[in-house]
Amino acid sequence: MKSFFSMNSPLYNLLSKLTDILILSLLWLVCSLPIVTIGAATTAVYYVNMKLVKDEEDYIVKSFLKAFYENLKQGTIVWLLFLAFGVVLGTNYYQLFYKAEEVKLFFQGVTILATVLYVFSFIYAFPLLARYNNSVGRILLNSIAISIRYFFRTLIIIILIAALLFLGFYSTTTLFFVIVLGIGIVTFIVSAYVLKIFEQLEQLKGEWEDEHSNEASLKVQDFNE
Repeated sequence: MKSFFSMNSPLYNLLSKLTDILILSLLWLVCSLPIVTIGAATTAVYYVNMKLVKDEEDYIVKSFLKAFYENLKQGTIVWLLFLAFGVVLGTNYYQLFYKAEEVKLFFQGVTILATVLYVFSFIYAFPLLARYNNSVGRILLNSIAISIRYFFRTLIIIILIAALLFLGFYSTTTLFFVIVLGIGIVTFIVSAYVLKIFEQLEQLKGEWEDEHSNEASLKVQDFNE
């Protein structure tokens, strides 16, 4: 029984993770109250969660606030861009009801494609911002590129998020857990998936750089001879 409740037991680790996720969710809710800061808060949640996934984080609040302030500018810009584009998409769907049938089919296709790219890029944009130093434009381009390259993994992430949201809104009881724990759980699951993708890409980039640096050194050596 003692081992079951010890600090190294699976139960303790699970409860510890849930506590961390609860703290992260509450921090996100508080820091997102101004609405405009949702991007920075989401980036901070991903920053901490990607460390939690690998059991590398001990100071949840400190790390969250550090990431929040460091990414306040870029996180806000990315969030406002997504918000603006979301409004445009919503307006397009509304206007589709009033377009002629011959025009509607074309606009439906364009709007649906734009929505898919919007959702796909949204999944990766904030984790990318949390992990890498890059321009806003590069973050958005990379988020689209990664979502297309890892299309099936992206679909799995979307299905998991949709399932969690469905379960969350199934009853008033589960709705409470969605409000309190939702953002923490969703971002933790997404972090577990995207972190593997990022590490694979980093490994490929490292192998490419090693290969080309060796070629470069050989060329220099041959030239010197």
